[in-house]
Amino acid sequence: MSHKIVQLDNYKLEQIFTGLRWVFLLVAVIFFYYPPVASVLNYTKYSFSILLTFGLVYMTITQLVLLYKGANKRIFGIIMKTGIIFDLVAASWLLILSGGAQSNLFPIFYLIIMHATIYWRISGAIFSFMTMLVTYTIIFLLDPTGINGITLIDYSLNVIFLFIIGLLGAVIVTRERLQYSKSNQYRDKLNRDYLTGLYNHRHFQEQLLHQKDITVGMIDIDYFKQVNDTYGHVVGDSVLRELGQLLEDAIPSNKGMVFRYGGEEFSIIFFSTSLQDIKAYILKIYDNLNEHIFYSDQQTFHITISMGIANEESFHLERKELTKIADELLYEAKNTGKNRAIFSNGETVINEQAKEVVFN
Repeated sequence: MSHKIVQLDNYKLEQIFTGLRWVFLLVAVIFFYYPPVASVLNYTKYSFSILLTFGLVYMTITQLVLLYKGANKRIFGIIMKTGIIFDLVAASWLLILSGGAQSNLFPIFYLIIMHATIYWRISGAIFSFMTMLVTYTIIFLLDPTGINGITLIDYSLNVIFLFIIGLLGAVIVTRERLQYSKSNQYRDKLNRDYLTGLYNHRHFQEQLLHQKDITVGMIDIDYFKQVNDTYGHVVGDSVLRELGQLLEDAIPSNKGMVFRYGGEEFSIIFFSTSLQDIKAYILKIYDNLNEHIFYSDQQTFHITISMGIANEESFHLERKELTKIADELLYEAKNTGKNRAIFSNGETVINEQAKEVVFN
């Protein structure tokens, strides 16, 4: 039996907690202002309007940030973390207005400690528990009804349950995050080429479907058979690894992804359709390759590569056809002299500074 691990990211979790805040806000308004309920509960109203205004302003801002997700990750991170502080302040305020240490709204603290634990794990559980313990203890000690055996038992049980929920939450969240991390590691291994450490052909096909506005580059090592025949397959494997690293170093991770396509072929998905921008990366690859020295025992040698570059603007085709066009341009480069990149707009870049390739 297979088990699928479902992981909610911070954005989705914050959506859930924001939704819960609106629910609690509505419930609080009913408790304080709806006559049939308010007359029974008889909560203190003298500062609830201030808390209500504060809550509406904060929650509206939070909602707007969530709706405009991705505009500013730093602001989202601040809102996400200050949400826990807001919850602590609002819950403590409500506790004071709704009966103090004997308030029937105390279970809200359980949700807050879970909220903090999900984001900050064990440190979140400790921080939220200690904060709530201090707050609740002060409210308990200042309770105008006084302290007796029953209230002391209620206080003790609430603190014990708060501690248990925080502890269990921390254990569960830590275990879930660890399991998710392991799952990601296994998934990453499945998507990696064992020799070069680059993403493999399978992952290339997946990214081809998911990325938007892309350019595909197909790369082949010139005369790779002679490398293996002259220096051996161990050296050939080393060439593949070093070239893979060289390609990754030339392409920033936010600008593209490098893959081992198969054999001595590599591929790149550029996150751009500007051939002029991509040309700059191609020139950087050639410059780095020209300076790189490959070793075999006491011998040194150089290699060259050929490339075919196709983008969506040049060919309004399905993604798999884009790869086919790039592959055809690659073989055109191989058949017209090698050591060059041919673009789908007809432009050819020849690596004029390439070191001489000699196989002894």
